Amino acid sequence: MATLAQQIETLDGIQRRGVVLAFLMRFKQICNHSSQWLGDGAYAPGDSGKFSRLRELAEAIAARQEKVLVFTQFQEMTGPLAGFLQEIFGRPGLVLHGGTPVKARQSLAEAFQREFGPPFFLLSQ
Repeated sequence: MATLAQQIETLDGIQRRGVVLAFLMRFKQICNHSSQWLGDGAYAPGDSGKFSRLRELAEAIAARQEKVLVFTQFQEMTGPLAGFLQEIFGRPGLVLHGGTPVKARQSLAEAFQREFGPPFFLLSQ
């Protein structure tokens, strides 16, 4: 926070806005999971309030044998989230992000919509 305050005081205009936006992005990462910001790859579920709440929701959905769509702004979160949700649902789900080939996207959507298809679908930019 001290770095942010110092940079805001010393910069003007577009540079100042750029610094503020960069810090907002960091804060979003920290809110997702500290491992995203730290880059340590740990992603321990107990270290994130969002993961804890997602567990509660996913367990309730799994108990009703329903499906869930999960959206994340950050493509790098799809791997940790997919592993986390697979543990809860007991089977793999689907992931679609900006790197997914366009030709594969429709088949992923159709697979998710099948009655006994995958239990979750993660979507990201």
